[in-house]
Amino acid sequence: MIKQKSNIKIILSIVAIGLWTHTTFAQTSFSNAGSLIHIQDDALVTVEGNLLNKDNNNNDPGTFENQGELRVSGNWEHNASNKVFSDSSTGFVLLNGNDQFVVGNAITEFPSLRFEGDGTIKSFEVDASVRDTLDLANAEAATNNNILSLLNPAVEALKYSQGFISSEIIAGYFERRTSSSNSYVIPLGSNLIPNILRPVVLMPNSNDTNSYLLRLAPIDADIEDVGPSFSGLSGPFDRSKNQGNFKEFNDQYYYNIVHKSGASETDYELHFFDIDGDFDRCAEWSANDDQWQKVNNTQLASSTLSGISVLPDQKITINSQDLASEAIILGVNESALFTEFITPNGDGSNDVFVIFGAEDRDNDELIIFNRWGTPVHKSIGYFNDWDAVPTTGLIVFENQTQYLGRVPPGAYYFQYKRDVEDKDVLVTGYFHIQY
Repeated sequence: MIKQKSNIKIILSIVAIGLWTHTTFAQTSFSNAGSLIHIQDDALVTVEGNLLNKDNNNNDPGTFENQGELRVSGNWEHNASNKVFSDSSTGFVLLNGNDQFVVGNAITEFPSLRFEGDGTIKSFEVDASVRDTLDLANAEAATNNNILSLLNPAVEALKYSQGFISSEIIAGYFERRTSSSNSYVIPLGSNLIPNILRPVVLMPNSNDTNSYLLRLAPIDADIEDVGPSFSGLSGPFDRSKNQGNFKEFNDQYYYNIVHKSGASETDYELHFFDIDGDFDRCAEWSANDDQWQKVNNTQLASSTLSGISVLPDQKITINSQDLASEAIILGVNESALFTEFITPNGDGSNDVFVIFGAEDRDNDELIIFNRWGTPVHKSIGYFNDWDAVPTTGLIVFENQTQYLGRVPPGAYYFQYKRDVEDKDVLVTGYFHIQY
């Protein structure tokens, strides 16, 4: 039914508005078929049920000229050939029911959109945009595989309390426009991960107009097997395909970030919790090399966010000039992949050179060189068992007896060639031998 305040004024270009039963939903709906409905700036219209906007038999679209408030407790469906609201509309739509759906075969451009209902889900089954203000309040905006766009570049155009934006399918994004060098907090989140929120902060370096697409993917990149994304990328993004210098990967979630338009260099802050893992930088998926690579110019610091119910612990800051056109990013720990020193004295502690994970890889190649570039060890398949005894032939050292047939103390250089699906990935580094 429609509830109207006494001062409401509804003007119909075609007097054909009323209640009807819509077969898509199980509850009564309000249908606007080709009419113009004007809602004054001091008026409130409440639809207790679903709202359907469509063309009439003459292909005239239903239109709302909304200067006031339109409340809908059911689902929102738009099948007309327009954007629903006139360009002059400055009012807002309030979705105040339980879990609600925005559906249809056309894009709705809301003048302003607000949510009501703690913990409710407003699910977008079609692309949609908001012209002025999007207020999430305490609800979840689920984009699914669609794009929800906020067209107003003002920082204050996006409001939230405990609300967040989820995009659990790879082609789904939240689009945010910017026109200043202020910080834009994007409350990305998912009920599939602990503490829900994993915000991203955009920090453009100029006041130029830019547009970004953002997604938090609450899934292990190893098993994200759908696509394509906005730029045509498809999973899975196998974490075993990497540069080889990562000790730990985030296997709970990753991010999609697209700098869709604009030329401003931008810093991104990725905020996370200590329970996510001991991450100190980020890795980015390289479509050209088909592997994860280290993102340069990153900084780890404590999170400085405020105003949300559960505050993240850490943040990693990335400069956009180091990212691809669509960045697929996850947190990694670049702590030593290998032992940085060994003391091969037979006491059972640090006696051998260890490369973490090498014992499970039979086809990898390891070469160790002394400071003069002479190989002292070479093996195909390394089982973390080199105890400083040379294996590349007869090598005579001073004080050989003192070192029990082992090489002298000092710095040693190694090359570790990993075989990843018939593609070599080279890891290099130095370690020290001490007695």
